[in-house]
Amino acid sequence: MKTAAIIAEYNPFHNGHAYQINYLRGLGYDYIVIVMSGNFVQRGTAAFFPKEVRTKAALVCGADLVIELPLAFATASAESFAFGAVSILNALGCIDALCFGCECDDLSLLTQLSQIENNPQFISVLRKNLDSGLPYHTARSKTCARLLADSEKVVNQPNNILAIEYLKALQKLNSPIKALPLLRKGVEHDASHTAQDIASASYLRAQAAGDNKQILAAYVPKKADALYNQAFCTGAYLNPHSFEIAMLSRLRSLTLLQWGQVKNISEGLENAFYRAAQQACTLEELYTCVKTKRYPHARLRRLTLHAALEITCNSPLTIPYIHVLGSSAGGFNLLKSCKQNSCLPVSHSLRSLHGLNPICAQFAQAEYNATALYNLCLQSPRAAATDYTTKFIKIL
Repeated sequence: MKTAAIIAEYNPFHNGHAYQINYLRGLGYDYIVIVMSGNFVQRGTAAFFPKEVRTKAALVCGADLVIELPLAFATASAESFAFGAVSILNALGCIDALCFGCECDDLSLLTQLSQIENNPQFISVLRKNLDSGLPYHTARSKTCARLLADSEKVVNQPNNILAIEYLKALQKLNSPIKALPLLRKGVEHDASHTAQDIASASYLRAQAAGDNKQILAAYVPKKADALYNQAFCTGAYLNPHSFEIAMLSRLRSLTLLQWGQVKNISEGLENAFYRAAQQACTLEELYTCVKTKRYPHARLRRLTLHAALEITCNSPLTIPYIHVLGSSAGGFNLLKSCKQNSCLPVSHSLRSLHGLNPICAQFAQAEYNATALYNLCLQSPRAAATDYTTKFIKIL
């Protein structure tokens, strides 16, 4: 039995994602496990479709098991996002390979880049670049380019960045999981154009949010499109205006002390956020008020989201459980194997996981609270408790 894994957001699932699953089937993998973000995603905002819709889309399009990446990791930097997801896969004890899309599929080069921070010169050169006023991402890429020729372009591309972090996490955990880089097909990450039947997830979100929902049919598998059409009919999709109002309402209620406790906030930025939250009438206005050279837009979005969702410097740093969102018919046998081999508790019930110990309770409560906020931001708002009431998703 060969099992491969993919770390994803599926925001939304499209033909490029289907290509990756079919690629793994072509390599002979019997099962495919997805570690997927929940209702909030790594770019620091809410997912367009709820996690149950995205779980169903993954399963009807070929996945066997979908596992939720806990909130604190799903909304974190690339390094923490990758480490959290790889930690789950490593803990399962039955994953043979991790497949990830990237702009460069040279595993040797990606591996060298993943190890470059162990070079004694790295910290010294990085510090000099940061002291010159460069943002961290730019400083890091220039440091890599100085220590490894012709690497600057590679380390600047978004999927490569995650690929490098996946490799770093595998090394840090001394994981036996094999890395399988897959060259990204069609269009680049966040592209505002299409190529044949491939479009970026950001393009599809923008079109759907702009009342051009029918365009999804050309770029997503038919089974996923049917689920999305059902979600549109029932109002199970994000209302950006509602999300903005809910976020700003929450942010305006925070004290300066609470801003100071937000995870990864530093350099007195809490003062700027506190002032901006009292004045800004849109999220974009808030980001503009606190924008600095040192902080890219995505990091500001994540800090804002962490503030609203109460992800603080006291949040636990290790994965305490494995929450399974759904399974295909074939995935049930794999799920049994996961429960037998995993070094962490595995369950489809978030309520049950909540009751295991205080750390599990803290993680589960964070998911509950996040979903309670998210449910108010849907086109047709829902009650708060769906994380505890939604049935395990089975695609038979």
